[in-house]
Amino acid sequence: MLASRLERAIQHYEATLYPLKSDPPIRLSATQVLSILTARDEVQASLQDTSQTTGAHLEKVYQLDCLLKRQSEAISQIRGAGKYYATWQESFNPSERSWWWKLVAPKLGWSENFDWLWKASSIASLTISLGLLTDMASKFFSGGTDTVGALTISVQTVLTLLTAGGVLTKAGQETLQQTATRLRLPKLHWYKVGAGFAALTLFSLIGLQLSLSHFSSLYSSWGHHDYRKGDWSSAEQHYKRAIHLNANNADAHFRLGRLYEDLQNSDAARAEYRLALQGNKPLTYNNLARLSILKKDYAIAVSLLLKGLESARSQPADSEIRYLMLKNLGWARLEQKDYAEAKVQLESAIDLRNRELKDRLEENIAAPHCLLAQVLQAQGSKEQAKSEWETCLGNANRGNPDEDAWVLKANQFLNTKEVKK
Repeated sequence: MLASRLERAIQHYEATLYPLKSDPPIRLSATQVLSILTARDEVQASLQDTSQTTGAHLEKVYQLDCLLKRQSEAISQIRGAGKYYATWQESFNPSERSWWWKLVAPKLGWSENFDWLWKASSIASLTISLGLLTDMASKFFSGGTDTVGALTISVQTVLTLLTAGGVLTKAGQETLQQTATRLRLPKLHWYKVGAGFAALTLFSLIGLQLSLSHFSSLYSSWGHHDYRKGDWSSAEQHYKRAIHLNANNADAHFRLGRLYEDLQNSDAARAEYRLALQGNKPLTYNNLARLSILKKDYAIAVSLLLKGLESARSQPADSEIRYLMLKNLGWARLEQKDYAEAKVQLESAIDLRNRELKDRLEENIAAPHCLLAQVLQAQGSKEQAKSEWETCLGNANRGNPDEDAWVLKANQFLNTKEVKK
């Protein structure tokens, strides 16, 4: 007589439990555990046919179930139990009365038992992200908004808010879970996915934070373009935004200082030039030294010019910049009444111009001659002073306040009776 369905199910169930009968029990694989559980499912389904169920059958099932319960620890110790358990629960959806499926609920590994840690990680990443976003927005929007800043901050804000909504709100969590389910990710990985998105958002903002210096250089270039066009108001806005994005942008500080100098705002120009000194560029030393001379801080001017000339020796420097520094150093020495040193520096400036800049320097031609004339006049060399004053008059730019004052001195000297003789 053929065995009934229930008898075959019990026999199969017993066969799957065979490894658990040894002492100690044989270590099971995930496939063996799944075979045990599905075999018990078949037994349960067969028990529904009460016409073939006998007391012997029930007794046998009871004994096998006792064995299964006693060895539940061996079942829960399979490698990756947490992952398999979650996947089986989702795939087969056993009923609440199927107690044998609950036996495999394992002691979760460290990475599977820390949902709270992933949640905390998400919140921490989002908190830092919002802080970075607020800081960068204040820098981009200093002095008003512009297209580049608005677009950059808007994109990052949307990404951050979407991530925050997905991690922190119920609707967002449901959407995230649905997405994870479509990707066939086990439930135990859902919070990890959220933490991953939050971390990606944070890293993108950190990347943007690190690139602020590049944005700063871009704004500085735009400001310089506006400055050359004569749009000084726009240039000032771009320079200031460049400095807000990167306070160490020496070029932006220098360019803003030069703009303020053109606007006759010497105090503001001096402040920007001081900040630009960190760039160690000779022209910065020169411009700040010139303002110091006008303020009668001659010792400071000399110190700055000597540092500028040293900087020019240690790095490639344009001949015109060296020419300007030599001229201003001679000027400072003149005001200090160190006529011998002033004469040396001014003659060096004139020689440099004649050798290297004769065909390209259209401004500041008169300045060293005007200054040298004053040195020679102070030394009593009237004939040489006369020659230099004449050169000064022939090349002076009356639109330059410094040269206009020297023209007056030249005329006073050349119109004296002694010189006219």
